[in-house]
Amino acid sequence: MNKIKVGESMYRIGFYIGCKEQINQGKALVESIKNNLKIEIYIVIPKTLEKSISIEGVNIIKVEIPFNLRTIPFIDKIFAASKFEEICKERYIWVDVDTYIFKSFKLPNKYGVYINPVDKKNIGDLYGEKRSQIWRITYNYLKIYKNEMFVNTTISNEKIFPYYNVGMVLVNNKKGLFKNTKISIKKLLSDSLMKELLEKSFANKVFFHQVVFTCCVIKLYRNDTGKLPEGLNYPLHLHNENLNSVNLKDIKSIRYDNFFDNNSPPEEWKGIFNPIKNDLKSTWYY
Repeated sequence: MNKIKVGESMYRIGFYIGCKEQINQGKALVESIKNNLKIEIYIVIPKTLEKSISIEGVNIIKVEIPFNLRTIPFIDKIFAASKFEEICKERYIWVDVDTYIFKSFKLPNKYGVYINPVDKKNIGDLYGEKRSQIWRITYNYLKIYKNEMFVNTTISNEKIFPYYNVGMVLVNNKKGLFKNTKISIKKLLSDSLMKELLEKSFANKVFFHQVVFTCCVIKLYRNDTGKLPEGLNYPLHLHNENLNSVNLKDIKSIRYDNFFDNNSPPEEWKGIFNPIKNDLKSTWYY
């Protein structure tokens, strides 16, 4: 098996454990990484985590999450990614804790950053239509005045203005992507209209971090952005909604979200997940 070698690639991989209920998810992810990638692993945890974590061969970093931001979904994950980004000299991979890796894979280096579009449109805007307020405010803040690019959502095949998933991010050219996202989030949360948009819409609140992240990608990388190699960051929880034909045997990594809350593992992966499926159930702590 050809594995990513740290000495050759200088890549590091990191993820965030936000609460004690995610520790078993984190352990499963670490095992899947060790089985397939020879790469330095980092786990970021909040300083307030009430249970210590110690996993052999894994670096643990602590991050301070501002108290007033702890109730906004996934903002803590951006702070954690920014902390991880600080210790990376150049190349790195950031993933969600509900990720599992099945196979080794080659990392492309043609573009500065590799990310997938979002799975479904959600609060994105259809390409060619008028932009919604949450996007207009964020574009204006980051001084993005013209954008003619588009992406196709991975599950629903909708053509939308750029809108990216943060579940797996491969960075080849370090430009402070997560640091800029963190700073922009803090600044935008002081905008009265933005705060009103988040208060009135739960969807806006949940996906706000992705909006800001996307705009920072556009601002920093623009034409230096590529899609992750085929089979990476596959959203297992949306498999039954996928409009594309997908053979699970070709999948290299998944993001399972709430899949194991009410589903049995697919036949292809029962040997892996049956013993641990109860440890992989989703947790909402915001």
